[in-house]
Amino acid sequence: MVGITQSLASMGIANFDLLSVSSAGIMSNPTQPSVLVKTGASDDCTGDGTTVTLTTDTEYWDTQGEWDGTSTYTAEGDGYRLVIVTPPLLGVGSGHTDIIISALSSNRTQGVRHAGDEFAKAGGFEDLRPGWPFVVYMDDNDTLTLTVRVLGGAKTCDLNDDGAGLISIDMMH
Repeated sequence: MVGITQSLASMGIANFDLLSVSSAGIMSNPTQPSVLVKTGASDDCTGDGTTVTLTTDTEYWDTQGEWDGTSTYTAEGDGYRLVIVTPPLLGVGSGHTDIIISALSSNRTQGVRHAGDEFAKAGGFEDLRPGWPFVVYMDDNDTLTLTVRVLGGAKTCDLNDDGAGLISIDMMH
C-alpha cells in the first residue's frame, strides 16, 4: 500500500478510499455496493398461490444507500449483482405443490421453483428456510424486488421474523 499511497500523493490525491489492504493482505473496497437486511414477518400470507413481496424490518448494512428500507433495491451503476434470499417459511404442508422465489428487476424477472413432490415425500415442513441465489444484471437505477409464492394448498404459510430470513445483495466484478 505504501507504493500506491506515494504514487497517489505525488498526483495530489491525499484522501482516497478506493481500496484498503490490511496487514494480513485482505483487500476490501468500501465503495462496492453491498446490502444485508433481515426479512419481516407476515402471517397466513401465501399457500394458495398468492404472491408476497418480501419486506424487511432490519438493515445490517447498506454501503451505498441502495436499499429503500422496505422492499426495493435500486442499483447504483451497471453490473452484475449476486442476490441471495432465504425467506423463513412456516406452515408449508404436504399438500402444497410448489414454492416459487422470484427476483423482479426492471430488465427481467428470474425465478426459482421448488417442485412440490418433495413436500409430500417429507410430509410437509413446519419450518422451511430455503436459500436461493440469483445473478442479476442491473443497469444504473434499475430496481429489484423479491417475491415468494407457495401453491397448491390453503393460505396457511407465514413468513417468520425470527432473524433467520435474510436478503444479501452484492456487486460482482
